[in-house]
Amino acid sequence: MSFKDIALPLAARGVRVIPCQPLAKHTFLRGGPERGTLDEKQILAWDKENPNYNVGSLGTLDGVCLFDCDAKGLVAQIEKETGHKMPPTFTVKSANKGTAHLYFAQTDFSRALGNKTHRAGELRGNNEYVVGPGSEIVCDDGTKRKYEIYRDVPFAPFPDFLGDWVLENFRQKKSASTGAVDADAFAKLKAVYLSNLNPNDLFGRKDIPVITSLHPTLRDFAGLLHDGERTPEEIEEILTRVGSEYGHRQPLPKDTIDVANWLAHREPCELCLNEGHPALTPYKINGLHLFQTADAYKTWVAENIDNLDVKVKPQDNASTVEWFFPAHKLADQVLPEQRVFVHTADGTPVLRASFLMELFAFRGVGKSAVAMGLTKLLLRGGKFLDYHSAGGVKVLYADGELPLILLQDRIKTFIGEDIENLWFMSAEELPGQVFPALIDPAIQRMFIENLEQIKPDVIVLDTLSAVGKFDTNDADAWRVFNNFLLQLRFKGYCVIVVHHAGKNGTQRGRTDAEDNMDLVIQLTPPDGHDPGDGLKVFFNYTKVRYGGRLQNFACEYVDGSWRMLVDSEEKEIVEMLNTGRSLKGVSMQLGVTIARVRTVKKKAKAKGLILTPAELSKKRPLKTAADLEQEQLIREVLS
Repeated sequence: MSFKDIALPLAARGVRVIPCQPLAKHTFLRGGPERGTLDEKQILAWDKENPNYNVGSLGTLDGVCLFDCDAKGLVAQIEKETGHKMPPTFTVKSANKGTAHLYFAQTDFSRALGNKTHRAGELRGNNEYVVGPGSEIVCDDGTKRKYEIYRDVPFAPFPDFLGDWVLENFRQKKSASTGAVDADAFAKLKAVYLSNLNPNDLFGRKDIPVITSLHPTLRDFAGLLHDGERTPEEIEEILTRVGSEYGHRQPLPKDTIDVANWLAHREPCELCLNEGHPALTPYKINGLHLFQTADAYKTWVAENIDNLDVKVKPQDNASTVEWFFPAHKLADQVLPEQRVFVHTADGTPVLRASFLMELFAFRGVGKSAVAMGLTKLLLRGGKFLDYHSAGGVKVLYADGELPLILLQDRIKTFIGEDIENLWFMSAEELPGQVFPALIDPAIQRMFIENLEQIKPDVIVLDTLSAVGKFDTNDADAWRVFNNFLLQLRFKGYCVIVVHHAGKNGTQRGRTDAEDNMDLVIQLTPPDGHDPGDGLKVFFNYTKVRYGGRLQNFACEYVDGSWRMLVDSEEKEIVEMLNTGRSLKGVSMQLGVTIARVRTVKKKAKAKGLILTPAELSKKRPLKTAADLEQEQLIREVLS
């Protein structure tokens, strides 16, 4: 069943729906009650975006109230304790525990109750959801199961006896007054902010969930913003923007102004404590210890500095941080040589360590096939088109869109059996079968941490849109992603980014993609090429760093192997050179520059296409009268 197949029947019953991630419970939507919809057009739009989305049934004050039983036998227990029978109502059996989700029509009583929680279940009546029937998740035991309709009847009004029982046994869901923090929202805000320490990174994001407990979450997040330099007004402004964009309600003065003023009288200590360390502080904010006086802070640091895993943020001597270094320090430093993985026939380096390369083309031109061919060369060594390698290179191939069966087929077609040093990252093998968005700084850190486990030499990202998941016309997004690529390069990785071409033939989106690239290759079909002619590709080097001189070339894939194509002009130049003609003679005969003839000769000689003097003497026929007459004519013209 697709998203629309599940969502439309629920919406027809008056249940507002939201999309949830495939094979999972969580949603990516943020906002208040308006995030749920009954609108068929919106449901169809979400279905077009991803038909595999699960559906969330949203409890709303103008719709249904959801009684989520988290323990088996809870309904029977309530009936026994109250002496009332639960009225027949629309009921769904949950996938993981097989417990009941009871759907009730809202009443004045249920609206007043709002959202409440209990160790055995939850009442969700105000902008909270359960996973809808027909949705499928990965359960705790690792199997996939669906939420199923257990009783398909109209919604019964929320019973008063159930409300009385809830009041007696349930507690109000934690809010600002109880000091509870929305852990998911806080973790995301924290990860995004700490990636660059730039508050602007926090806004306009789709991956930050709704903050359901606003005051305590903003209070704890404010601790990260308190760096000893920001004023209370600046902190208050950031908190207000965060609360307005992601909160389940508009922030109040106590959420922002009071917190900002309270922080201003504390000394900041940047994320420097391990669990179990003693703290001289009256208040602790997730991961931060705030001290009431500067003396208390300095005393604690002096006593505990040897136990800190992370350096404490400088307080008085921030200006002494070494941003610059003398040239002789770099000149005298012994740095490891940059390992060359791939070179051309004449020895020009193409791929090396600490290197960024982009390969882009229209759909269907063969960019993934070329990336696979390069992967084979890196693994096994030898020759691939104009490229040579010693092999023995470890490769991580991150594919964001293909199913495993097609990846398997491409391995067999383009790489073969020697794949000991090849690793894959595929959406189909990841939780929820969703490729994590590498535009997310938190995901970037997790990606780099996982790289340390296999330590590849080369990383292939195929394609940028599938693994990065960001708008390539967004300058801010490119800034974040380019910083990520630079981190990979500084760590010694060679990264090959496979990207799509836009309608104008250049790479899709902004040209920021090329800013940090060392090598950019555009793949295009040869002039006059028809898709029915097979896979033929022209390699065009649009950016080459390090002063290398790489020659464009054409190639084709025929009968399971790649081969170079020589254009008609190059072929004619080579044929004339192999008759013993001089560079100048070929130039005049064909009307091309001597530099062009020299370039073709050098490239052809590296490929073994130019005859040696000994071979020429055996092949060269006796000169005819016409040959002598032609040579005399050339000499007269040149003189």
